[in-house]
Amino acid sequence: MKQRNMFILVWIVAALLLQLALVSCDSAPEKPAEPATTAAPAESISPESSHQQDSAGKTGTSTVIENKSTPDQSVKENKPEDSSAKDTKTSSAVKAAGKVAPQFSEQDVYALVEKQVFAPEKAEMPKDRTPFKYGEHDLNGDGKAELFVLIQDPYFCGSGGCTAFLFSADGKKLSRFTVSEPPVFVFEKKTNGWNDLIITSKGVQHVMVNDGKKYPLNPSVQPQISRDQIEKTARAAAEKEEIYVQDGHNLRIRSLDELPLLSPFEEVRFVFDHHGDPDTVYSIDVRIEDGKAVVMPDTTFD
Repeated sequence: MKQRNMFILVWIVAALLLQLALVSCDSAPEKPAEPATTAAPAESISPESSHQQDSAGKTGTSTVIENKSTPDQSVKENKPEDSSAKDTKTSSAVKAAGKVAPQFSEQDVYALVEKQVFAPEKAEMPKDRTPFKYGEHDLNGDGKAELFVLIQDPYFCGSGGCTAFLFSADGKKLSRFTVSEPPVFVFEKKTNGWNDLIITSKGVQHVMVNDGKKYPLNPSVQPQISRDQIEKTARAAAEKEEIYVQDGHNLRIRSLDELPLLSPFEEVRFVFDHHGDPDTVYSIDVRIEDGKAVVMPDTTFD
């Protein structure tokens, strides 16, 4: 009898152990779901989160790693930063130079010169060539460019130079100049609200100061000025530019005849040759600000 009871007890225990084993097996598949739950926060660290960190000014290795997985986004994020820095530097120099968007086409200038210059003298405007050079610049800071026109026609020229005119943005004649020749520069200094002009006459550059209404008539009797020190300082800066140091040679000032009229007096434009690229002429523009040289952004190629 005791043996029979023992057998029944063993059987019950075995049945219970078997049932527990089955229960544990049924619950085992639920375990893989736990990693999926813990992985969710990692997926929430998306490129959008990375972008928010960048905009807050945070940088670090983690940002770089995330950008590698999204190269297109990395390019888009980096470009505005580079462009902004470049634009800031450029806009500063442009603002200092007083430049505005071009307001006059060559056809506009041709019509203006014919009406305001040739017609009053009863002279015929040449049709086979352009008898003038011109440039524009906001000289009085009103946001509108004034137009400087140097006539290049025998009727208006003599041994000392040619006649030139300054017009307002709406075509009004503001000043007339005698014995003038290129180059004609804009000086950073202002007098009576107008930039001083540097006009060349008989090969010498003279300072033209506005009296509040107009500039002097004859440049040759105005104070002389030299650009030698500006050019010397600018050259020293250009010679230190990496692209010139590497393989450049024959650094020289661009021909002044190629400069637009009313170019900034404080800017010097250099060209040079390159041993590694002999068919290309390289250019470096340098601006002098407070006695210090600032290399303008982007070396250009002709």
